This record gives sequence, structure tokens and C-alpha cells, in this order.
Amino acid sequence: VGAGIPLEWARDPAGVSVRGLRTWWGTLDLGMKPVGRTVRVTLDGAAPPGGIELHAPYGRRPRMILVNGVRAAPTDGGGAVNVRAPAIVEFRY
Repeated sequence: VGAGIPLEWARDPAGVSVRGLRTWWGTLDLGMKPVGRTVRVTLDGAAPPGGIELHAPYGRRPRMILVNGVRAAPTDGGGAVNVRAPAIVEFRY
């Protein structure tokens, strides 16, 4: 999730919001908003067995990723992280 969000949308101060996105594991709500040099993403809803792979916006690797306030290692060596909803993820640049 998140890899297809255009860079311009992720940088927009109004943010990006998706509600009720249908998946095999239920509906997913996603909010993405820039806060200074951080992009805060909220996820709620769908619960796939292996979690949700969330990709960082901006097309570049963040210097730090926090999931619910705890530092997380990227799953792909770059800018993706695996999370279980509900979650608040911060990509810090």
C-alpha cells in the first residue's frame, strides 16, 4: 500500500485519505499527511494474515521509520515496512 500515491499528493499539506478500500481481508482506511520532514500514515481496518506492506512516499528511503512510536526496520532494505492495522507509521526524512 502507498507505492502508487503520486509524490505531489504525499507532499500536499491537505494529505491523502482513502476510506473503505475493499480488500480480500476487509475494508482499509488510510490517511497520509506531511508533518515537517515526516510523513504520518494511519491505517485501520483490513487484517491480512501476513500484515500490510506499507511503502514510503516521496520515492526515496526515509532515514527512520516508526510504527506506533517504535523504531522499525524496513522489510525491503529501503522504504517499506510490514504493519498490522490499526497502526500509525511515521516515515522520517
